[in-house]
Amino acid sequence: MANVPIRAIYNGVQQAAEPFELWTILEPMGEHPQYSTLSRRTIETQGRTIVRVDNETTHKIDSTRA
Repeated sequence: MANVPIRAIYNGVQQAAEPFELWTILEPMGEHPQYSTLSRRTIETQGRTIVRVDNETTHKIDSTRA
C-alpha cells in the first residue's frame, strides 16, 4: 500500500526524548483495529497518508513537513 488515505483524529504530541504525534484512526489498518491510537510514523510506515478529521471537516496532511 502506498499513499492510501486514512481518516484520523489528531490527539496531540507525546512528549519524549523525541516527541511524536498521536492519531486515532477511524478505520482498521492492518493489525490495528478502528479507533486505535497510533504514532504518525506507524501510520506512514504502513504506506498511509493521514486525512485529518475534526469537527466534520477533513484535511489532507502533508507528510513532507517536519
